[in-house]
Amino acid sequence: MTSAPSVEQRTVEPDDPILREQVAAAFGSVRTAALTERAVALGFGAIMYWQLRDPLVLAWLALHLSPSLLRPLWAAYFRDPKAGARSVLWARR
Repeated sequence: MTSAPSVEQRTVEPDDPILREQVAAAFGSVRTAALTERAVALGFGAIMYWQLRDPLVLAWLALHLSPSLLRPLWAAYFRDPKAGARSVLWARR
């Protein structure tokens, strides 16, 4: 029985519709997922800090919220008028 080619074995072409849809799905859900993740992390971090008063909780919170620094990258995807045609570029980012 043969298996499907892995991601490394599959050649990716710039106009690949599968890649285009995968990139669009990943970036399409990033806004809602990031907002929900930040709200849960802030709520959990606030409760943990209130209970423990440990500065490590604040360090954890800072590390957990650091992916928010990628927001300009996410915004750039939505401003790109040819994002679908540049799926290979956005998949690398």
